Amino acid sequence: MKHFLTPLLQPPYIPKGKAIVGGFPTVSLDIPICAVFLAFYVLGAIGNMTIFQINRKRGHKFLMSWAMFGFCMARNATFVLRIVWATRPTNASVVIASMIFSAAGVLVAYIVMLLLSLRLFRATHPELGWSPKLRIACKVLYITLFVAFVLTISFTIESFYTLDANIKKVAVWVQRSSALIMLLFNIVSLIILCLSIF
Repeated sequence: MKHFLTPLLQPPYIPKGKAIVGGFPTVSLDIPICAVFLAFYVLGAIGNMTIFQINRKRGHKFLMSWAMFGFCMARNATFVLRIVWATRPTNASVVIASMIFSAAGVLVAYIVMLLLSLRLFRATHPELGWSPKLRIACKVLYITLFVAFVLTISFTIESFYTLDANIKKVAVWVQRSSALIMLLFNIVSLIILCLSIF
């Protein structure tokens, strides 16, 4: 009897009446907007990879360009998946993949921001910038961010495969906590940048 069930009655379940990051896409609104952003991120990916290859040929491996290429590619995947989601609103796998790529892209951008802020801080304040305490604090930040990302992905996927209201509530709180951790992580980058300048 299991094969007679419709896909909507089997996991993964499409969330209904629940706010999703970015909302539910529509063909008329999301496809044109996503196409414009997709074009920008394709240009960004080409530009960053070009810079990386030029620097590599000169003997300078500036990995930030490579990381930003990865960020642009993650964003490209996000927008492609959002376009697919708009045309196939009942495909839960597309929704899950779109949310994962959206979170992954932001993670890369935050890490690059912190690394660039640290480079500037170490150049302007070498005594403080290269202190062991700051290194340990940065490692703790990276680990916390990684754990928050893994938990967010895990609970996001789990929320699509269950109808248990309690698990869904926990998933929402994990997502909110992760968003808060990412915000604080980004604020630390801005604080370090301000300390470098002033």
